[in-house]
Amino acid sequence: MLGCSIPGRQHQWVLAVKDTMLSCEHAVRILDTTLQELNADYAAFRNQGRINAPDVLLVPEDGIYRWSQSERGKLGGQSKIPHIDPTQDFSMIASLRRCHTTNTVPI
Repeated sequence: MLGCSIPGRQHQWVLAVKDTMLSCEHAVRILDTTLQELNADYAAFRNQGRINAPDVLLVPEDGIYRWSQSERGKLGGQSKIPHIDPTQDFSMIASLRRCHTTNTVPI
């Protein structure tokens, strides 16, 4: 899921990962580098200091589905999970962050 932080001038990414013990810092480096290679506008904004490196929250592979069930009372075919946070106050990303507060994904 993707959202943004206007005050932080950065995109916020929630990544469901299978890789055990992947650090957020490493995920940020990979994501930021890849985005700069694939998107010239993103690279220009990063080089000009107009946006900061992305904020990444890593959750276990099934973490978004568990969050949906616990926070929204919906799971699977009952509810589509948006790829981009549709809320104006980015409360969906904040809710995911509250549910998953660690910096690494346990086994």
